[in-house]
Amino acid sequence: MTAGWSDEYQGLDSPRAKQVIARFRLQRADEICRSVLGDLKAGVLPLDSPELKQFRSTVSEMAERFAHTESS
Repeated sequence: MTAGWSDEYQGLDSPRAKQVIARFRLQRADEICRSVLGDLKAGVLPLDSPELKQFRSTVSEMAERFAHTESS
């Protein structure tokens, strides 16, 4: 679950390895976002939770980055 760039990934710092790890992380992020969306739709998550506020901020920042990338 922790596909980051820590010391345990020494030797995997080639551009290709980084791309594979980043794609894996993106797939997991998509799965998590879909699960969170399902929880929101089901009313499982309180809309005033601090975790949801932080998540909303991160998603907004990502959306802004996507919009900036698409307009380039």
